[in-house]
Amino acid sequence: MYDDYPHEVITRRAVMPSTSGSPFVTWALLTINLGMWLVVSSVGSTEDPELLLDFGAMFGPLITQGEYWRLFTAIFLHVGIPHLAFNSLALFMFGQLVEGVYGHTKFIIIYTVSGLAGSIASYTLNPIGLSVGASGAIFGVLGAFGAYFVAQRNMLGSSGKQNLIAIL
Repeated sequence: MYDDYPHEVITRRAVMPSTSGSPFVTWALLTINLGMWLVVSSVGSTEDPELLLDFGAMFGPLITQGEYWRLFTAIFLHVGIPHLAFNSLALFMFGQLVEGVYGHTKFIIIYTVSGLAGSIASYTLNPIGLSVGASGAIFGVLGAFGAYFVAQRNMLGSSGKQNLIAIL
């Protein structure tokens, strides 16, 4: 009855993301964030708005004058230890997994585009405010992680559904 089917059937099966492999982009981003925080701290307080502006914080009036690079540099600045610790912990936990799922190149694109989108949203919503942080990039990483579970929902079953709910 089953002799008509080839014996070498290849099945595609989604695998739960893991931290195996070398998540060097995640580690590089963590190193850059910590390095920038240490550099700013060595000059003064990471809570000093003037110092943050000197290092590339977003500030609407300066962006309006053409300093668009601040939309990027602000992603690597943090105000105080709790801000740095929270973003670093989230990047450590989810960055490795997302980098493993999408690969190094796509992960850095996800992180950078999400960070820039977050900066643009922050600038648009508060064009006179000063802003720093990697929160937009982190939310983009979480969004990409959620997208993986949506795309693989049929193959991952209830475990994938539980992970998606946890991300949401």
